[in-house]
Amino acid sequence: AGQPPRQAPPPWTLAAEVAVTLGLGFIAGWFLFGRAHVTPTPLRRWNLVLPVTAPIALTGPGPLGTWQSALALSPDGEVLAYVSPQDGTTRIFVRPLGEDTTVALSGTDGAYHPFFSPDGKWIGFFSGNEMRKVPAAGGSPVTLLKVDRPVGAAWASRDSILVMENEGFNLRWVPASGGGSDSTIALTTQFGTPDLLPGGRWAVGQLSSGQLAMLSLDDGRLQ
Repeated sequence: AGQPPRQAPPPWTLAAEVAVTLGLGFIAGWFLFGRAHVTPTPLRRWNLVLPVTAPIALTGPGPLGTWQSALALSPDGEVLAYVSPQDGTTRIFVRPLGEDTTVALSGTDGAYHPFFSPDGKWIGFFSGNEMRKVPAAGGSPVTLLKVDRPVGAAWASRDSILVMENEGFNLRWVPASGGGSDSTIALTTQFGTPDLLPGGRWAVGQLSSGQLAMLSLDDGRLQ
């Protein structure tokens, strides 16, 4: 018998995942920097219905398929990038939050762990053992470098990307233009799906236990 058709997730699932991701980063920043350093922002809610032909992939082709992010929100909060299962692989789709159009980005086969550049013009992602970037508006992807079992990345500035490798035991800085590493810090505890906090010295992410934690980007210390 054939497999039953893949069902798109209910709209509240995507909205809830976006809300939780943003909320965890805000809470961590509040505890780390104090109320005086947190600027309140207006509350925004979305009710997104994704195409049946492009559901969200909660697991995928990455080496650690059950521990990977499938969503990325642009820095201005206007565009959602997500990973969708397509034709036996995965691809990145983009969805402007004020529109009903969902567009696939060509050349993103095998994508997992999407993340935006600070200006929102590029989307970084992993495919197999490579880290790549693709224009958010569409275009040809660029391969940056080889990676080893990555569990997430964050684009810290125009020229630098934080990559968590070796199943989350290595913190590595690489140029956004590709090439070799700037530096690598070995960790004693796995840490993945990083998101940078204000100031650029700490990242919030998850441990292998699923707990939320903060990681010092100066020395690899966890809190």
